[in-house]
Amino acid sequence: MRRVLGVRLFAALGLLALAGACETMSVDECRVADWRALGYQDGSNGLSLDKYSAREKSCAKAGIAAQFDPYSGGRAEGLSSFCRPERGFRAALNGYVYKGVCPASAEPDFLLGYDDGRMAYQATSAVSGLRSDIDSVKYRLDDYDRQIRDNRRTLDNSKATQEEKEKARKRIDELRDDRKSAERDLRGKEDDLYWRENDLDRVRGQIGLRWGSW
Repeated sequence: MRRVLGVRLFAALGLLALAGACETMSVDECRVADWRALGYQDGSNGLSLDKYSAREKSCAKAGIAAQFDPYSGGRAEGLSSFCRPERGFRAALNGYVYKGVCPASAEPDFLLGYDDGRMAYQATSAVSGLRSDIDSVKYRLDDYDRQIRDNRRTLDNSKATQEEKEKARKRIDELRDDRKSAERDLRGKEDDLYWRENDLDRVRGQIGLRWGSW
């Protein structure tokens, strides 16, 4: 359960990191903003100062000035909680892209976890992507089978016209060709998955549990 919650938490973190520079603040949010708290929030999510610029622009449109000093102080505190190796690992594992936000004193340790997380992310993404592709191909195969059955019923229907039967016969031939192509695609992806899973096992063995379970 803890693992599931952790994955969800850091998946949200990754989304925040990607979307952070694009989000804006409403007029009401600008009026009541606690800039130190906002800085801490952004820092603890590993966001760059692009986030502050986006906030500043939003509030400027509402005629409200952003407050950099309290924001910067809060952000520094947030970064101190973010720029740790275990956070770097979890963030990278969920697709976070590091943009040099950590102070020089903390960056080397942060990158130890981050680099492992990127390696784990690439390995797990490759496996999950192939599994998704395989599911899609299997769905296509099922759909081809369904369409072939439907067209066979037309061939067996005594009330169907010759034109309808000829059309169904032609469609069955097309579907069979498409199905053979999909079967080849499936075999290729299953072969790829075998090697990708082996690579993931290797990465799991290399990283182990030094940053916790994953």
